[in-house]
Amino acid sequence: MKKLIFSILLLLSSAANSVWNFGSWGKTALETTTSVASKVGKSFTGLRSRFANLPRVGKFAVVAGGLVLGATALKAKSLQAKNAIEARNAQAFTDVTPENTTFVFDFHDVLAERKTSIAAGVFFKEMSLREKGRFLSRLAWFGKNRITKSDKAGLMPEHSFVGENDNSEYKEKATKLFNCFGPSKEGIALVKKLKSSGYQVYICSNIGEESLQYLADKHSEFKELLDLVDGVQQPTKSNNFINKKDQQTYKEIATKVADKNIILVDDSEKKLKVAKAALGDRLKPVQFISLANLTKLLADNVSGFSA
Repeated sequence: MKKLIFSILLLLSSAANSVWNFGSWGKTALETTTSVASKVGKSFTGLRSRFANLPRVGKFAVVAGGLVLGATALKAKSLQAKNAIEARNAQAFTDVTPENTTFVFDFHDVLAERKTSIAAGVFFKEMSLREKGRFLSRLAWFGKNRITKSDKAGLMPEHSFVGENDNSEYKEKATKLFNCFGPSKEGIALVKKLKSSGYQVYICSNIGEESLQYLADKHSEFKELLDLVDGVQQPTKSNNFINKKDQQTYKEIATKVADKNIILVDDSEKKLKVAKAALGDRLKPVQFISLANLTKLLADNVSGFSA
């Protein structure tokens, strides 16, 4: 998966936080793992000895063969997983008509393309050393809050990395960094086709109100998209900043939609499961793989939709 530069840093801060809290259990687990690894290693002593005695060509053949077998196994497993997802996705399109079905799309990485080069450019080229320090100091808190979830508003970057007392220059750079997305023209075209076929379409995202407005002001395609869809479900002060890991998010969508079926398109299997638990049979989950895959799925199963 593509990642924001700050997401990579977040991963490091989260890992550091986890290590800090690892405690004595972690020490015991580490010692146990080391002991087991040592025993396993001894059992392969004979094989290592045989490998060491092979001629150079033989060693190369063994290593190359192992790599090929490993790559083949990974490819087969990946294909198997993809086929399983596609089979589940197809089940969502039973009895789908504009009269009884509403589509709900994830925003990030579905309708909005992640541009890591923008984030990297801001952090490494545009931010001063002091601004980098400010951003990273808040990153540590952001990472911890992602684990503790003590501040729901703080789960959104616009409430974590930008403060009221920050100068406008820093605010502009930080906002640009954590909103390094551009419009997916193919994704937006897909929404247009669904709307022209008579379907209601909503967006469901963890993006904050200020960030969404920033992207709409920056990209005319996003503004057009927001004017086109029937609504946006996102964390706001009025709903206590609930996000897509909370069942209440999907229950809120259900109150806005009168249709029997809600087809939710999201790239996160975990969030699709949360939505399914919230809405039961009314929710038809579709795990996003790619726009090409989704377009074909809709063309094959949605009346009036053409690729």
